[in-house]
Amino acid sequence: MPFSTSNRIALGVCVGFMLLAVGYASVTPAFEAPDEASHFLYAHNILQTHALPVLEDRATVFASQSTQRHHPPLYYLIGAVLMSWTNRADLDSYLQPNPYASIGTVTVNNQNAYLHPLASTGDTDTAVWIMRLFSISLSTVTLWFVYRIGCLAFHSASIGLTAMLFTACIPQFIFISASVNNDNLVTLLYTIGLYYAVKLWQQREIARRDTFLISAVLAAIAFSKLTGLSLFAVIYGVTVVGWITKRFSARAVLRLIAVSLMVAGIFSGWWYLRNWQLYGDPLALQATLAIWGRGYSTISQSEMYAIWESFWLILGNFNIRGPEWLYVYANGVTLVGMIGAALLFLRARASRPVIAFLALIWLGIVASVLIATRQINISQGRLLFPAIAAFTCLLAVGWHTLLRRVGKLMLLSPIVGLALFVPTQILRPAYMPLIAVESLPSSAHPLDVVADALQIHGYELVSKSIAADGVIGLRLYLSGEHRDNPRLYVKALDTATSTIVGTLDVYPGMAPTNVTSDVNGLFRADIRVRIDASSLRTPTQINLVLGWNAGEHYLPLMDGTKPLETLMIDGPAWANVPPPAPPDARVNVTFGDSIRLVGYTLSPRTPVAGDTLTLVLHWQCDQPITEPLSAAVGLLDTNKQIVVQADGIPAGYPTTAWQCGREFTDTRTMRLPSSAQAGDYTLYVGWYHLSDGSRLAARGDHIIESDNLFEIGVTVTQP
Repeated sequence: MPFSTSNRIALGVCVGFMLLAVGYASVTPAFEAPDEASHFLYAHNILQTHALPVLEDRATVFASQSTQRHHPPLYYLIGAVLMSWTNRADLDSYLQPNPYASIGTVTVNNQNAYLHPLASTGDTDTAVWIMRLFSISLSTVTLWFVYRIGCLAFHSASIGLTAMLFTACIPQFIFISASVNNDNLVTLLYTIGLYYAVKLWQQREIARRDTFLISAVLAAIAFSKLTGLSLFAVIYGVTVVGWITKRFSARAVLRLIAVSLMVAGIFSGWWYLRNWQLYGDPLALQATLAIWGRGYSTISQSEMYAIWESFWLILGNFNIRGPEWLYVYANGVTLVGMIGAALLFLRARASRPVIAFLALIWLGIVASVLIATRQINISQGRLLFPAIAAFTCLLAVGWHTLLRRVGKLMLLSPIVGLALFVPTQILRPAYMPLIAVESLPSSAHPLDVVADALQIHGYELVSKSIAADGVIGLRLYLSGEHRDNPRLYVKALDTATSTIVGTLDVYPGMAPTNVTSDVNGLFRADIRVRIDASSLRTPTQINLVLGWNAGEHYLPLMDGTKPLETLMIDGPAWANVPPPAPPDARVNVTFGDSIRLVGYTLSPRTPVAGDTLTLVLHWQCDQPITEPLSAAVGLLDTNKQIVVQADGIPAGYPTTAWQCGREFTDTRTMRLPSSAQAGDYTLYVGWYHLSDGSRLAARGDHIIESDNLFEIGVTVTQP
């Protein structure tokens, strides 16, 4: 094969993919990819026991965490050889389950299935990297064969490169490629098998060299995963159809079938005989179902769509979702590609066989996953990857049929950008470790709260306001450790009603608290807690209550030398509420440099003695307020004496938490004495410093200048 320009570009894509996959791996802690721990344990246990695994009862298998032992062992044998020189004595420290892990549920915290030590005492991390780099290498070769299939099937390097680039930028494919997972070997072997199926069809003969190479691929895939056995049907189906249509001789077809069965029998047949001896079933299906069986035979429409979404981007342990536009985009580009492929099928007679072949491969794999999901818990998009070459080549030829170069570039740009975006903007925040810092930054609020040997030195809010998704970002500065391995608990408190609107139990920075790399070191932990804002109708400051829970008891807190009943810190404000109804009266009164009264509603307008006055004030601020202020609200009689007052901050919304540019309402109620005399009264509104009681200067209409108060005339009558 000449080293053409397109081949050079393809090699460049391979290099770029490898670098990107290493980037994904570098921000994903060990065993946080789906089933990664159990895949790793398979290879590790081979080295430890010098034996292949046996399927035991469900409880025993899950207790061991080595739950992938039903697979044929080729991937794991290779992995065991590659990492055999490492010392994995610290493996147990990587296998501490996170008791609060949100496996299968998309959340903003506790995405980590395991707790992660800050420092290793062995080579487990190195061994994981060896296995991950092995997987990345397999997927890089897969990309090359995707390119070759596109070139060969449609006689177009452009189509091959498009399919290759698109495959290389599917975030889920990159993520799985950067993890310890036998699907990477199965996907490679299946893709090579598809390449040879297309190659045989196009060259119209089955050379002896092809026979032996195909036999090696089939033997290897039979020794890798049961789902790969369908490749036998693909290869045999293509050759038999080729014989029927006079492309291949019967002798060549029979030779391929005979040699491949013989090679597969020699190389991997013993595994299936072993299964037969151990479980009475060469495929060990019943033994596998006893461990992974679903217990029911229905699959919902939502589950089918979840498989489709996880083909594109559902990372971690199915708890990290991509941006919503991705799933709309995926549907759109798939529809465009399939329409284009269908049009080419109708227009170009010569392309019909290969288009039909690729479509059947894709539909066959989809159908097999859906059928298998009815019996076993495998509803994961990565199981469609063996047909990823068929899928992306179909899309690529469809796009080339319908779109010009600029259109194809516009179609590919979003997923290329997303693939680059995922490591730093999606994976890194989800798996943010403890970060060692030299000292408390000046932007942090200092604290000195101690719980035995654990200390909270300070905190800072990521933002003073809570975004529409309801997520509060908090940076805590911690040190120390505790033998009981306590968790941090966080409660989000609506300060207006004193109700809890969010809770979180978490190990800061995914690390256990009973051991650190430096007991005297200072670490920053990034915490995210989501609130339920459904009950919040007005802007409100959300305070945070923090503490340590050791399971059967809470750790006592000390603020210096003083016992602390609870640690509550001022949190950000929730201001994502609908605009208030317009006031009855619009005004423009300024207090100090920041606070503006823009309107009010008073009811009743002509109160009777004994009535309750309700004054709804409409406020805004022009710039952030850095000190606590209190509103002065009251009623003066005809002698300018205070009859009743309702001073205080707006309920649950102190001035230091106000979000500038947002109008909000502040309701004050005052009950008139039944003895109040009829006459003209004055409602007043002002602001004063809580520190010394001095009032803010008032400017605008209807101001009592000597007192810096805004006045509203009220006529009180007798019943």
